[in-house]
Amino acid sequence: GHDGKTIEYFLNHESSQTARLTLPEVVALRLYTTSSFAAINTPLRERRKHPFAMTVYHLSGGLKKLRTVAAEASKGDSSPLGCASFNQELALWRGVKDREVDWETFAVTGGTELAP
Repeated sequence: GHDGKTIEYFLNHESSQTARLTLPEVVALRLYTTSSFAAINTPLRERRKHPFAMTVYHLSGGLKKLRTVAAEASKGDSSPLGCASFNQELALWRGVKDREVDWETFAVTGGTELAP
């Protein structure tokens, strides 16, 4: 993965410092980037009581704070997909294979999945 980098490395990273991330937020963000993401996403998608509620709490806070990094980076950035478009809408698509769409349900609920 990250060549033995410690949690302190990520806590002291420039992006973490800019966003003013706390240790629990960094731990939650790092955990989410592993195969453990499914254990975090599944209860949220199933709308049931979450066994790792505090992890979700810190993950959500950390993600919100990381928007600061994008906002700071947008200053002077003029690249097409760079952070200059920080306050502009950007459509992202994810491909799926071997699926059928229930168009009646889609018309009512759309295609957005639940997320933390």
